[in-house]
Amino acid sequence: MENIKEIIHVNWEGPFSIDEILEDTIDNQKFEVKSSDIGLYQIYGSHPLYGSDVLVYIGRTKNKNGFQSRLKDRWVINNGNDFNNVKIYLGKIFSDSKKYTNEEINNCIEKAEVLMINALKPAFNSSNIQNAKDFDNNYIVYNHGSHRSLYPIFDSEYFWKEFKNFVTVVRIAKEYDTKKV
Repeated sequence: MENIKEIIHVNWEGPFSIDEILEDTIDNQKFEVKSSDIGLYQIYGSHPLYGSDVLVYIGRTKNKNGFQSRLKDRWVINNGNDFNNVKIYLGKIFSDSKKYTNEEINNCIEKAEVLMINALKPAFNSSNIQNAKDFDNNYIVYNHGSHRSLYPIFDSEYFWKEFKNFVTVVRIAKEYDTKKV
């Protein structure tokens, strides 16, 4: 019997400036997302090695702390970037067939964030790298809308198996390092 995977859909909108989010002036005629919503966010800015207008950070809001609350003091926005050229994309979890509880939405947000950070390793992300927690290998994240540099599909089973294989190879290579002989 085939193992049915959990499907997580994220709808991305943007780009937004930090001012639009903090001042709650997102055009609600054009966009569905609101500054007070919870979800995922991508930050594009400058990096001394990778250049300008590149993905530098993936983050999430949780519980009742919306984008506005979460982004007001983000180091990655305020430091080391051309503040006026930072672009932010906001993503919300959705389903056409299921009504999520708040706990389920938070769980989907966390799973999607951890998988995307580990797969893409944005330059300014340091938390949740190699932190799979107790997530199973049984979910797929579909990115819709303005997902920009994100892959349209992230498959946890594929990624975590590949990641675990890589970690195993590195561990064995260190254990059998010929320089120690």
